[in-house]
Amino acid sequence: MLNNPINTCFIALSGNRTHGRTFVQDLAERGVGVFILPGHYPEAEAWLSAWPFDRNELVLLAESSTVEQFGGFKLPQVESFILSSLLSPAKTYSAFRISLRSSDASSARAVLGRSSSDVSEGEAVLGQSSSEASEKEQVLEAEEVFSSLDTSDEALLRTHPMSSLDFLQALAAHHRRQLGTPIVGITGTHGKTIVKDWLAQLLGPERRVYASPRSYNSQIGLPLAVWGIRDELHDLAIIEAGISQTGEMERLAHICRPNYGIFTVLGDAHREGFDSPEEQLQEKMKLFTSCEWVVSLHSSDASLAKRSAGRSSSDVSEGEAVLDQSSSEVSVEGGPSLDTSEEALLWSRTHPRSSLGELDLTQLPDLPPPYLRNAHTALAAAFRLGASPEELNFKMSQLSPLANRLQTRTAPNDCLLIDDSYSNDLTSLAAAIEFAASRTNDRKLTVFLSDLLQSGRSPEHLYAEVARILIGRVDRLFLVGESIDYLPKFLSKDIELHTFKNLSGLLKAIPSFQFQQETILLKGARIFGLEELGDRLLQRRHHTRLEIDTGALINNLNTFRDAVNPETILAVMVKASAYGSGDLAVAQLLSKAGVDWFFVAYANEGIALRKGGLKGRILVLNPTVDQLPLLREYVLEPILHNGALLEAALSLSTSSSDEALPPSDTSDEPRLSALDASDEQRLHLELDSGMSRLGFSVEEIPWVIEQLQQAGIGEVGSLMSHLAAAEDPKEDAFSHEQAKRLMDAATDLRKSKIKINKVHLLNSGGIFRHSQYQFDLVRLGIGLYGIGGNKSLNLQPALRLVAPITATRSVQAGQTISYSRNGKLDEAGRIGIVGMGYADGLPRLAGNGRFSFKYGHHLLPTVGNVCMDMCMVDLSTIDIKIGSELIVFGPEHPVELLADAAKTIPYEILTGIGNRVQRIYIGE
Repeated sequence: MLNNPINTCFIALSGNRTHGRTFVQDLAERGVGVFILPGHYPEAEAWLSAWPFDRNELVLLAESSTVEQFGGFKLPQVESFILSSLLSPAKTYSAFRISLRSSDASSARAVLGRSSSDVSEGEAVLGQSSSEASEKEQVLEAEEVFSSLDTSDEALLRTHPMSSLDFLQALAAHHRRQLGTPIVGITGTHGKTIVKDWLAQLLGPERRVYASPRSYNSQIGLPLAVWGIRDELHDLAIIEAGISQTGEMERLAHICRPNYGIFTVLGDAHREGFDSPEEQLQEKMKLFTSCEWVVSLHSSDASLAKRSAGRSSSDVSEGEAVLDQSSSEVSVEGGPSLDTSEEALLWSRTHPRSSLGELDLTQLPDLPPPYLRNAHTALAAAFRLGASPEELNFKMSQLSPLANRLQTRTAPNDCLLIDDSYSNDLTSLAAAIEFAASRTNDRKLTVFLSDLLQSGRSPEHLYAEVARILIGRVDRLFLVGESIDYLPKFLSKDIELHTFKNLSGLLKAIPSFQFQQETILLKGARIFGLEELGDRLLQRRHHTRLEIDTGALINNLNTFRDAVNPETILAVMVKASAYGSGDLAVAQLLSKAGVDWFFVAYANEGIALRKGGLKGRILVLNPTVDQLPLLREYVLEPILHNGALLEAALSLSTSSSDEALPPSDTSDEPRLSALDASDEQRLHLELDSGMSRLGFSVEEIPWVIEQLQQAGIGEVGSLMSHLAAAEDPKEDAFSHEQAKRLMDAATDLRKSKIKINKVHLLNSGGIFRHSQYQFDLVRLGIGLYGIGGNKSLNLQPALRLVAPITATRSVQAGQTISYSRNGKLDEAGRIGIVGMGYADGLPRLAGNGRFSFKYGHHLLPTVGNVCMDMCMVDLSTIDIKIGSELIVFGPEHPVELLADAAKTIPYEILTGIGNRVQRIYIGE
């Protein structure tokens, strides 16, 4: 969303699949005034008459009417970077050259281009080299370019070749040095985001705390997070820093320069980028070189940290607190002790402490161990930052593991509910609106919005800014609170508006409103309790849910991308509702991440994706003859695997050769710009190379060639086959034979003058084990979810299935339980009834103790037969309350355990999860 394009600066960064420079032309058309571009710009010749810059340079391209604003090379502060996708002949641009080819800064030049009167019609103004500059041209020496930048910023820029990322980081570092707001820097391999969010929660709303958005902690994310800090708005900033290899933390530390530090934990994540755990820790500790103190509650990490910094504990300077769990009491300089030993924690649960100078850790909710350590870390840091024990004892009971953070759920009447009722500020509101708008798919966007608290701005200023975020995006708006009454006068009249003083009034009125085929966003501070509204809108009766971690999905996608040849396409299977995870939601996420090819099993799956707004190529693995016209209508591509399909497809192709696809200006048709392929390119062939399932046999290939030639088809979209045992080393010889058969068939087609655009064979298991057969395309399936494959890979389990205890009861020894009286306890005890049965996807074979649910560290075996809607577990050794949630499977309890108990494979477990189980998408 470009609210003030002329004052927007776009910095073209390089991505894994797309370079930011490809968006410049469209953004210029939309009025963006300033661009930072790489000198190496091969596309430039398509739209500029000359491009006299090279890969050792950067270019500042500014719309001429705004050049005056940048005297002395002072760029505007960039509030956000919004990408879309020709410079307008009607506009005149000036180009500044920024050249850093030598180590001497004085050799750098920024050359202002010719005046607009010197420009021929349609030509964009470009800077000339200093040797060619006329008297009319202004030459800015390097001293002027860097006059407002610290010398260390200049060092950041002095790279060969210089990148636009270097420039972004240098500008962010410059912004940081203008700030008086103290910064807390957080690093570690795990727990950064939750510690950050919990620390902000423990310190606010009494203090105006800025927390970096979501997980913005990378080489791009951290500079963007630092841009958001404002002295006039914030008393304290909390910034995450994440690295995956050596040499990265120096840059982040230079940009962030934290006053205080928090180290969460040293785990295995990104370990492959370092030679040893010690090196990984040493690199991470570079964030803290400017810190007064560092908090760490992990004993081995704290002791390693001291060694990494070359200091013993006796060398710790005054004012620095290194909290070390190896000692029974950890002192925080300037305050009372926080006892973090395991013995003391156990003691404190049974003997609550009331001393004013101590924290009562019994107030913490019942958290799993990793979250408990994160809570202790956040509490220690909050205590050191001045929060009193009284306020921390009150607030710690409200800590919960990242609940209500942009969770996406399907709701009745074809609605999509996005719950972001965790917090509410301008930064998170803008992010939430952007997130929700990207998931409307041309449906209306309805927003429930609470007061914005503790913003540090006047209500008039605050809600004028809120209106700017909402206008043009929101169709219907429900407001909850007192001060939000300021907002309506800033809104446009095309937004349907409803206001309520409190949640109870809104809940009473909700039945009178209809919600149909729309995206609904809940955005409010936790104090307003909008999660109750979410429950009402969901009409939730079944509490069993499947959580899909979108961050893990993207991590896994990128892990496979890294393993695939740059010229090989990574396609994704989204059949069977994306392995039970929700095909449209997953496909849309992947599409935004750069996936262009999708596979489904049946036509109806592809049609649903098209109706949901998915663009890209969608291939149907198992079409039928009667569905071919429908596939054509929805721009779906059939994979032809038998003679009847081939004959019907060729007949349809030749009979409709004069017909065009749905016209591009017909907005309700599923036409997509990414698919300008011919009919022939949309026909795909499958070879049965040894799976004995679908596909033409090797002996049928001559007949296939004959049919294509008779129909005048000289090109097909792809030729594919499927490995029968990709992951089994004992079957590698057979896998090699399958690959040979596919290559032979491709050779036969090409010798017959039939072009094959893509050849593909590999599934998830084959991508790593048989990388020599990646060919033109590979098909990623269950590996996307972090399941199966090489355990040494950086794959993250992306799915967690959770079921609640709905009731408990005492039973006598020998008392029979469930159908067929198969279950009983040997001694008197207690059972829990779990709200999940075989109708929800829990196999009957999981009953009678063959499978155990997980609760914290405890394994709770099933008792008796699994029922349709529920099952029973043994609670005799643990006290669990009704409503407590058990893990069926997840990162901490692998799905393979359930599959083994049911004598099946994870695929069957995932695709068997029932429709009434909620799907919740957690992440960014």
